[in-house]
Amino acid sequence: MSRIDELEKLTKSESLMIKRRRSGKTQAQMAEKYGVSLSTYGLWERSNQKKAPNVKIAVLAAHECCLLYRKRSNYTQDRVAKEMGISRYWLNKMEMGHEPCDDLLWYWEQ
Repeated sequence: MSRIDELEKLTKSESLMIKRRRSGKTQAQMAEKYGVSLSTYGLWERSNQKKAPNVKIAVLAAHECCLLYRKRSNYTQDRVAKEMGISRYWLNKMEMGHEPCDDLLWYWEQ
């Protein structure tokens, strides 16, 4: 099984995070949208809470896959950036989809 196959089933928390990032909203804005406190919404994104809303994500972009690989591996951006020989700033831009992430995708799928 390839690494990409691992991402076929997202947790509720992963789906919420991807939806929020796609919308360009902050956790505070999403908390307001769902009518919950910021701490409750943050908990939804950090842990797979049963009370969290179900969100469907059809297809993941390459940069979103890279973000999820890192989160599931429990790696920090600093660690990955150092191992790749790039700045954390540049890694962040790749994970946000603001820069091509081919090198980052290769890092995770090697």
